[in-house]
Amino acid sequence: MCYLACLALGTLIIVSKSVNLWSSNIASEVTVQIRPANGSEMQSAIDKALMVLKATPGVTATTVLEKSDAAELLEPWLGSAKVLEELPIPRLISVEIDPDNPPDYDQLANSISVQVPGGSLDTHRQWQAQITRTAGTFTLSSYGILLLVSIAAIALVIFATRAAMEANRDTIQVLHLAGAENSFIAFQVQRHFLKMGARAGIIGMIGGLASFAALGFATKSDQAGDLAQVGRQLLYGPLAFSPENYALLTIVPLVATLISVTTARLAVVSMLRRVL
Repeated sequence: MCYLACLALGTLIIVSKSVNLWSSNIASEVTVQIRPANGSEMQSAIDKALMVLKATPGVTATTVLEKSDAAELLEPWLGSAKVLEELPIPRLISVEIDPDNPPDYDQLANSISVQVPGGSLDTHRQWQAQITRTAGTFTLSSYGILLLVSIAAIALVIFATRAAMEANRDTIQVLHLAGAENSFIAFQVQRHFLKMGARAGIIGMIGGLASFAALGFATKSDQAGDLAQVGRQLLYGPLAFSPENYALLTIVPLVATLISVTTARLAVVSMLRRVL
C-alpha cells in the first residue's frame, strides 16, 4: 500500500513538473511555418519572415531550422529520408518570445500571412487545453489512488486490530481484572501498530525511491540524442527527480504511521468499551 502511495505521489510530481514545463515553453516560444508556394523562392520568403519578426516588439530571438531538421521531425511518421526528399517540406522558424512583454499574436499572424508567401504563425495555444485536460486526468487519478490506498490501509488496520483483540481476549480480560485500564491496553496495541506502520511505510518509501531513481537513470542514460529522446523530453519533461522531490516521498511513511496508530487506537478503544 505504501509503495502504491509513493507511485501515486511521484506521478503527481511528474505531472506537475511536465505541465509547468509545457506552460513555460508555450509562453516563451512560437513557430513560423513557411510552406513552399508556387512562384516564390523559399529563401526570399524566409528573409521576409525574419524582417517581420525582427520588427515585432516582444520577439527576442529567431532560429531558422534547416530543411534536414524538419525532415528529421517528420521521418518517424513518413518514413525514410528518400521519401521525404520528394515532398514539399515546409521550413520552420523558431521564435523566442519575451513572456513579460509578448507581441500581439493576431497582428503578427496577419503580418506574416500577408507579407510572407506561404507563411503562417503557430502559437501552440491549441495544445494548451488538451495538455490541461490530460494533466487533470492524471492528477485526479493519482489523488484517487491515494484515497483508495488510505481507505484500504484503514480497513486493514481495523481488521488486524480486531483479529488481534479476539486472539488475545483472555489475556485482555486478565489484565483488566488485574486493574489495567483501557488506556494501558490501548497503548500496548497502539505501540505494536506504530512499529508495523513505520516499517511498512519505510519499506514502501524505499521501493518508491528505487523505482523513480531507476526511471531517472534510464532516461538520463539515453544519450543518443535521437528524435525519440527529444520527443520524450518535450512531452514529459525531465523524469529524473530532484532532491526536493525525493524528500516529498518521505511523507508516505509518516502518514502511514499516523494512519496506523490513530486507526488502531480508535478501534481498540471502541472494542474495549463493548467487550469490557
